[in-house]
This record gives sequence, C-alpha cells and structure tokens, in this order.
Amino acid sequence: MEEIDRLSDLPDGILHHILSSLDTKSVVQTSVLSSRWKLVWKQVRILNFRRSSFGTDLGFMQHVDQVLSFRSDCDILKISTDFRIGRNLDMFGRIMEYAAFHGVQQLSLLRIIENEWYTMICGCYHTLKVLELQRACLNKTAFEMLSGLELLETLTLQSSHFEFSGVNEPQDPFANFPKLKNLQLLHCSSDSNRVLVVSGPQLLCLEIHRPQFDSIEICAPKLKS
Repeated sequence: MEEIDRLSDLPDGILHHILSSLDTKSVVQTSVLSSRWKLVWKQVRILNFRRSSFGTDLGFMQHVDQVLSFRSDCDILKISTDFRIGRNLDMFGRIMEYAAFHGVQQLSLLRIIENEWYTMICGCYHTLKVLELQRACLNKTAFEMLSGLELLETLTLQSSHFEFSGVNEPQDPFANFPKLKNLQLLHCSSDSNRVLVVSGPQLLCLEIHRPQFDSIEICAPKLKS
C-alpha cells in the first residue's frame, strides 16, 4: 500500500504551529523533507535556540548565524535561549538586534547577570510584551533599564537574585513598570534577605513561590490573584 504524506498536506499555519514547539536545529532539519519544507521552516515565528543540542560553542554559533541569515523577513513572536551569554556575548548581541528589528514580543533567557546584557534586551522596548529570565542577577540599574520596556505586560523571574547592596530601606523594583499586569517570582532571593516591596498600578496577577526575602509587602490596587 502506498504511504500517504498527510503532514505535508496541512496548511502552512498548522505546520508553523507544530514546528514552534521544536528547537531550531530540529526545525531546520525538516527542510530536507521536500521542496515545500525548504520554505516552511523559514517562516516559523518562534525560535528556540538550544545550546544543549550541539557539541561545541562553535557549532551552535554557526547554527544561530545560519538561522538568522536564511529565515524569511517575517516578524518574530518569541525567542528562547539556554546558553551562557557570558561565553557568547557577540552572538547574544546579534540575536537581540535581530529580535528588535523583527518585532519580537516574547523573550525567554538564561543567566542574564551583567547590566550590559540588559541594555541589549531593552533594544526591544517598542515591541516586547513578555519577558522570562532564569537564574538572572538584577541590581537597581538593571530594574531601571527593564522598566523602560514600555509595553511589557508579563514578567517572570525564576531562580534569580536581586542585588541592593548598600541600601537598607525596603526596595520596590517594580514600581515603574507602566503596563505590568502579570508578575511571577519563583525561587528568587536578595542579598541580606531584605524587605521586598511589590507594587504596580496595573498589576492583576501575582505569583510568588519559595521566596528568600526578609519579608514582602504588596501594594497593587487592581490585584485579582
């Protein structure tokens, strides 16, 4: 019995949705399936760059460069990464520049610890709505830069550390985020376990899990959950 390729008969939109759940290495590999698939992967709007899929930094960097060079010029919905930015700073800068130019709306990043790196993220200030940081380190300057993301509605900080060295009074790092509606603080800590203030005029949903602060004060008049 002749095999029927039902997957390739699906509309582009459904194929893009399926490919969006894969890492970019797997997405690009689908280009060998047929002439149609050579074009399909180039229009996927969610890019999941996984360093763990490559044996060397060089191989990963070449892969990222090829994806950004050969995909179509359509806007990007989301970019996620899992690599150590300190070892690949130039590549991270290229990804952020590309993301800003292509209207990225969501970022999921690992180990953001230097203020210079936050500056690169803030290049997406005019489109970014969702930001997820894992194992990040944020000081007062970093929070001030992130508050410049004028469209940011959802912020997730996971296993991250807040540095407020030399400041004894309670800290309110989220007060100046103009449109922040959803905030998740998961396994977060601060130096000296000081008091954390969570305020936001537009904040609707707040999730705090296993915090390591001396105490937390919440001031959010519109908070629902």
